[in-house]
Amino acid sequence: MLLGLFGNSLILGVYWPKPNKTSTNILIMGLAGMDLTVCMMRVHNLAVFISFLANKETPFAFQYIRLVSMVSLFASAVLTGFIAVDRYDCVCRPYNRWLNRFGAKLLVLGSYGLAIILLIPLVFSTLWMPDSNALRKAGLVCQLVLYIVVIVFICIFYGKVYITIRNHVKVNVLSRHLVENDRLTAVGPLGDSRSRNVSSIAGNVSSLMPSTKVKPLDKVQHKSMTKATQNTPSTSRKSESLRSESLTCSDTSMAPTDGKVNATAIGRPPVRGNPNQDRRSGTEMSLQRKTTRMLFITSIVFLLTWFPYWLYVAVLLAKLDGADISENVITILWYCTLTTYINNVVNPLIYGVANRRFRKDCQVVLRKMKI
Repeated sequence: MLLGLFGNSLILGVYWPKPNKTSTNILIMGLAGMDLTVCMMRVHNLAVFISFLANKETPFAFQYIRLVSMVSLFASAVLTGFIAVDRYDCVCRPYNRWLNRFGAKLLVLGSYGLAIILLIPLVFSTLWMPDSNALRKAGLVCQLVLYIVVIVFICIFYGKVYITIRNHVKVNVLSRHLVENDRLTAVGPLGDSRSRNVSSIAGNVSSLMPSTKVKPLDKVQHKSMTKATQNTPSTSRKSESLRSESLTCSDTSMAPTDGKVNATAIGRPPVRGNPNQDRRSGTEMSLQRKTTRMLFITSIVFLLTWFPYWLYVAVLLAKLDGADISENVITILWYCTLTTYINNVVNPLIYGVANRRFRKDCQVVLRKMKI
């Protein structure tokens, strides 16, 4: 409980002050808020254990605290699947995205809504109709379907992200090889300069072009052209304004900023002769890989820590259908379901290990808190 409160509060302290929050920022904050709520609601567990040691019954009011905890717990599971969709949208569809900041907020609220809908049969069967096997089965089936859907989302969308990043790495290697060949060809094995080759090629081309006589500009024409040039904004300023208005795809990366489609992003070798654009695109994709790796590790930890709970749900559902399963097996699996709460604690550790910028931001936040 203490580790989860501190770690998830640190995540919110790092991402909340960011001025230009992206969809990935919002989803990470939503997941941290859900984990923080689950850790706060561990008061229910403490009340149950204290009541058991004191040989007393747990007050009924703590059941409502348990419901709030379960809603946040299942909402975090739903949001983990949505984060996989956001990674696919950010990496594979940078120029025609589905999600923006408003859409990410809707996904966070939708996660709570789906969690409440899935838990309605379970709540009725636990609090008000404990003898109804039909409601218990419906609640268990809904939870099992949720787990299967989240697994499918993680496998499909992260698989497509992996393929896109792999193709991008191959394209970058090919483009660097072509640029290196051009440089060697231009310089030559004996160190000849490029200007000699370029001047010879320019002379050959100019000899083939028809000759035209151009009159020199007088002073009036020169002044008018100078004024027109000063009044017209430069292309570089336009491109800078487009870059400043573009949205980033994650907290550690930026989406391609130009309005036109980048050749590297769609799988073709970039146009040679523009190394700055190629370098910028490679840096952006490298940052995307780091963010995707961080969130993918979070999804894997979610699947591993929740697996005992879904196994318990499947075994209990089989027992309700008439399978011969010992009560001791059900009890052991029930105690193993406590591993689900590990998922609400370890995310700050994952972010710190996989993201160097997050570690630096945490140091800034802790320094402001004088810790």
